[in-house]
Amino acid sequence: MFQNTVKLISRICSPIVQTSIRHYPAPVKRFYRKTGIISSNGRYEITLDQRKLKTPKGAPFYVESEPLAVAVATEWDAQKETIDRSSMHLTSLSSTVLDNPGGLKKMDIVNYLVNYITTDAILYHSSVSCNRNLIVFI
Repeated sequence: MFQNTVKLISRICSPIVQTSIRHYPAPVKRFYRKTGIISSNGRYEITLDQRKLKTPKGAPFYVESEPLAVAVATEWDAQKETIDRSSMHLTSLSSTVLDNPGGLKKMDIVNYLVNYITTDAILYHSSVSCNRNLIVFI
């Protein structure tokens, strides 16, 4: 009984304060002046002041498509005084593909996607058998 009384008194006498503090990392200042693209062996690497971009895990950042490389370089070039990584969607997606944080293999991804074929709105199941003809639009 004494312990319950102490708890009750401490609740009444002490102010109830709930705080929610979020700690955001300090914004990173833009440390480069120019972005560029280097092409070699069918790969395109992004450069920031002649230094090659790396993924968060430290692997070399590269893409195999020139338009994608241009888009990623544009994302980096669009950063003003500070770097806002949340606004660089293509960089983030490409880095995730390169780093593969889940350690997934190609067949793991295929099997994961196959589970959703039955819910695909574009895939239409028909009980009627039909002849499939090639239609050419002119």
